[in-house]
Amino acid sequence: MAVRIAAVQGGSLAEKKRISAGDCLISVNGNAVRDVLDYRFYLNDEKLRLVFKSAEGKSRVVTVVKDELEDIGLEFETYLMDKQQHCKNKCIFCFIDQLPKGLRESLYFKDDDSRLSFLFGNYITLTNMNDEDIDRIIKMHMSPINISVHTTNPDLRVKMMKNKNKAILNCNNLEELLEVEYGKKGTAQRDKFDKETETFCLAQTLREERKLAGLTQQQLADKIGTKKTYISRIENGQSNIQLNTLFRIFEGLGRKISLTVL
Repeated sequence: MAVRIAAVQGGSLAEKKRISAGDCLISVNGNAVRDVLDYRFYLNDEKLRLVFKSAEGKSRVVTVVKDELEDIGLEFETYLMDKQQHCKNKCIFCFIDQLPKGLRESLYFKDDDSRLSFLFGNYITLTNMNDEDIDRIIKMHMSPINISVHTTNPDLRVKMMKNKNKAILNCNNLEELLEVEYGKKGTAQRDKFDKETETFCLAQTLREERKLAGLTQQQLADKIGTKKTYISRIENGQSNIQLNTLFRIFEGLGRKISLTVL
């Protein structure tokens, strides 16, 4: 995946690094970028390794050191940096399908896009999503997302939406959805997902606690006697953390933690 840069803000870090309009952003710190959620999520780090491809097709790696949450000054062709996801349902009561002919074309577009729900409050059905979309909602803790339920009767919901994706439509809660996507608890695929999710949740907790304590990654690293790059990897869920290190980090944040053995 690649997203095309429409403009570079004057005086920005991007301009200083000679990034140009027309270049395509390929990845941030090794993570592919397909839209605004990926871009904003991975841009939070203080040290960035950006991979670009020029209009001539030449690849280029740019390293940027910045303040946490500081923008680097890139503007893209659309806000989402991607096309909106179209609704494939044929709901019997869809108000868009009932619009009269002759209106402007944009009024006939039916979106069912989780990103628009998260960013702007649109309602979605969860029926026009692939595995990657669902995986990202769970891992990035995208919330709130507004769900159009239609009816709590699974068979009736399938009939009303006229959508063939019955396995997802029949899910009544998150656990059932996870079983469809990753299998039942105890299976290899589900165990892998649960472990990755726990790592991600811990990483987000550490990031939020560090911000509440008013510390930068470097300041926290200095307090517990480690490197800033290690703190960054932990906060991005890219490093396994040992129990003693976890205690040291929370002590550095002025917090205490307790463990429960199940």
